Amino acid sequence: MPPQEPPDRLNVVLQAHRDKIIAEHARRLQAEVPVFTSLPPVEIRRRSSLVVDWVLTSLSERNVSILAQHLDAGIRRWMHEGFLIEAQIAASQILEEIITGVATPGLADDPATLASALRRVHSLGVMSRNVMSRINLSETVKKPPA
Repeated sequence: MPPQEPPDRLNVVLQAHRDKIIAEHARRLQAEVPVFTSLPPVEIRRRSSLVVDWVLTSLSERNVSILAQHLDAGIRRWMHEGFLIEAQIAASQILEEIITGVATPGLADDPATLASALRRVHSLGVMSRNVMSRINLSETVKKPPA
């Protein structure tokens, strides 16, 4: 039997704080991104929960395509509901800040692991904003001239 790899410490830390991440993301969206004030708190929390789970799965599987696939459908749907891409990019940046804030103290005892984890989180954040920008361009090009 091949030796098992040790658990991914970033995943362990983030899963242990999943509910805190979701709650903080929902709170900050409502406080910092004006378009989210039009949604009931329960809906903001539901959306935050979806996105956080997509991000945590992508990080734990080390597979950015998981997040990209979910974002493709979710971002298009949310754009059609009137959520501008700028609000969604702001939501992505807020989530990256929150995850970084959770990971940093959780991995502080191992600087190499922390540095690697923060690179993974940042790379996933950049990729998500690139996907959002691509979707925005695609949706904008589809619109008939005004």
